[in-house]
Amino acid sequence: MDKKELRKKDLFASLILLGIGIWVFIESLKMIFVDLPGVKTVGWFVAPGVFPMILSIGLILMSCIILAIAVKESGGIKKGDWERIKKYLKSKDFLIILSEVGLLFLYIFVLLGRVHFIIATAVYLFLSMFIVKASAWYKLVIISIAISVGVAYLFGNLFKIPLP
Repeated sequence: MDKKELRKKDLFASLILLGIGIWVFIESLKMIFVDLPGVKTVGWFVAPGVFPMILSIGLILMSCIILAIAVKESGGIKKGDWERIKKYLKSKDFLIILSEVGLLFLYIFVLLGRVHFIIATAVYLFLSMFIVKASAWYKLVIISIAISVGVAYLFGNLFKIPLP
């Protein structure tokens, strides 16, 4: 893959990261102007949204730098590029990405907190590896259970960090 092609990929990636950075910045602003006791007495700089706001500013700046380099070195987006993007959005690779993202949302918003951590994590790991055909199903079961139990033991018993 030539440098121009890589820069076009950078262009799209930087636009996505820029959008995420702006979204996080707006959401963190909502957490800065809150009516919390510590924030009232000490000041806005101790609000829970300050650190995410700092990170989002960094993400926005880095995205803009990547975007500027990508636009300069890629030659911009041409009509043929849009056709390749449409083709990619219909490809098996994109379907796998969407499946993994959907599975992650299922794990975070449905399984965690409703199902025991070890079971939820084992199911998530198994399905995630199964989607990408990482190995035979029985190996995926063993790996998923071993990792889930290991993480639960490590964090729950050794580090004394409560898990959901």
